[in-house]
Amino acid sequence: MRGHYDRLVSIEMIEAIGHRQFGTFFRRAAGLLTRGGRMVLQSITIADQHYAGARDEVDFIKRYIFPGCCIPSVGALTAAMVADSDLRLVHLEDIGPHYATTLAAWRRNFHAHLNQWCAPSATRTASSGCGSTTLLLRGGLRRAGAW
Repeated sequence: MRGHYDRLVSIEMIEAIGHRQFGTFFRRAAGLLTRGGRMVLQSITIADQHYAGARDEVDFIKRYIFPGCCIPSVGALTAAMVADSDLRLVHLEDIGPHYATTLAAWRRNFHAHLNQWCAPSATRTASSGCGSTTLLLRGGLRRAGAW
């Protein structure tokens, strides 16, 4: 991307770039924001205490749901953000409980209509827990301005 923007939105994209690129991502985002600009970043996240152990491991989610992804923790994201940009976290919303409700409704609907989509012998079920977090970021002091 080129230019400067007063708003940036990233929806479940940071998982695809890998942990080694978090700093580059935030540095580039900060460079694209105008003075007082805002960025919304929505990501599936893992608990901070599980991040280091899970980062390089291939589990069910990384093998079958999001192959090759790196599910970040809020701590890993904010550490990269602070180290490599002047962005700062101004709002965090854990939408995991809502996400779980949505997934449960999709699952019920899927199973209620399964015979319309495929033969019963072709069905498989699997479950895995994860969270989803939305971060609202704002440029640092050089981009100071009222919210």
